[in-house]
Amino acid sequence: MENLHFLNYNETGANSSEIIEDCFADGMFNENFYKILLSSAGKREILKRQSVFREAENEECLLKLRNVYEGSIGVKTALKWVERAKGDLEKQCMHLKFLDSFLKSARTLAEFSQSSCEPLREIGTFWDNELKKYPQLSDDVKRISEGMKEFLTVNLVENDELWITPDYGSVFYVDILKDCADALGVECQLPFGKGSIRSPYSDFLSLFGGKSEAVRETLDKYTFLLKDSSAELLVSYGSEIDFYLTFIDFKENKGSALPLCYPEISHEKKFYAKDAADISLVVQNIPKIVTNDIYIDESEPFFFIVGANGGGKTSYIRAVGINLLLFLAGCPIFAREAQIYPFDNVFTHFPRNEKEETKGRLNEETVRIQNLYDGMGRNSVILLNETFSSVSEENGTELSLDAAEKIRNSGCFGLFVTHYRDVCFSEYPYLSAEIQKGNDNNGRTFKIVRENRDPEAYINDILRRYRLDEESLNVRIAAEVE
Repeated sequence: MENLHFLNYNETGANSSEIIEDCFADGMFNENFYKILLSSAGKREILKRQSVFREAENEECLLKLRNVYEGSIGVKTALKWVERAKGDLEKQCMHLKFLDSFLKSARTLAEFSQSSCEPLREIGTFWDNELKKYPQLSDDVKRISEGMKEFLTVNLVENDELWITPDYGSVFYVDILKDCADALGVECQLPFGKGSIRSPYSDFLSLFGGKSEAVRETLDKYTFLLKDSSAELLVSYGSEIDFYLTFIDFKENKGSALPLCYPEISHEKKFYAKDAADISLVVQNIPKIVTNDIYIDESEPFFFIVGANGGGKTSYIRAVGINLLLFLAGCPIFAREAQIYPFDNVFTHFPRNEKEETKGRLNEETVRIQNLYDGMGRNSVILLNETFSSVSEENGTELSLDAAEKIRNSGCFGLFVTHYRDVCFSEYPYLSAEIQKGNDNNGRTFKIVRENRDPEAYINDILRRYRLDEESLNVRIAAEVE
């Protein structure tokens, strides 16, 4: 039944779990979304998921997905309470709830049999055929439900216990029982009057008398469904569809102002994206989000990223990590256009909270970096942010260049944000945070751009920004003399 899942993924994951803490802001997505996100889908699954996302742009399709999601949760809940039932009445009520949720979800899924989206059409065709196996299910559920739903209300209370209570409404309890009996087609012989209130268990048994076996036998016809593979499939749809709905809700409610695209799958190893955005800034309520272009290929698979503090270096590397992970999971990404190779996995190393470090920052970083080296391969991407920043300029530069060499020799792609400016004198290409034209010093914004200039020109530019170049110093000296 592999092709009948909305998602096929390896629950053990393929990407480093640290990327969630490193790149994503608190509250962006739920745990279920991250669990699936950490498992790279592979080329075929990426295309399949993209086609489902495209179809879900249609409101009718999106509504169906939401209905199936709610139905799958109903199936899961009912299955749990069938197992926990303390008596026949509880078990019958929850069995009926299961059948009702099963039927509603299966009907909605069967409607996908006419979908233009191939994965949804395959799922729909399966459930259309599945429903044909149970021709009486709809009538049986309707008949039993009409009686029991007027009689009983099922409540899940705070201590996770199940209570079944009479649903009084605005009529006398005895009249409810009589209406219930009529709907079920049994004779109602009640040994009490309109003013009597008794246990719903005993009243239910009195209602059915010797004919309660008819309802029991009807439900028993579908007992096998409680443990059937189709029921398990419906339950699995809960977390699978939640993945789609979670992303769609984020896109519509928080990311609607940002560019969005379905990346092309590149046959060549590269990551190209036009106007890519760091969506973690949306959750942090940053008023203006600057987008950046990303271009890494096999000719230059590694870059240092340098520049002034607050220049958007970390935002740039987060944009790479988040959008790459979204692509590998089959989601659209927040960029205007993109071509990306389906890499095997992504690794990150961002600074940790010093209060959580027990071995000293350098030791902690050394251990984490070594774990990355052990896991990365030719189809990996590694993102380092201010690694080794706790040591001296000389030692930090040496450690950074050593890491760059290991990454290059491994054949994987890498970006390394650092404040050690001496890396600009090395053989490795670098990106730099540049002030956008038209910005003054009070409200400046930065773009991350490819640096093709001489390293000395880069250093002079930094000096000018902080008024430490020769001309600025002379002006300041003259002002102090006056």
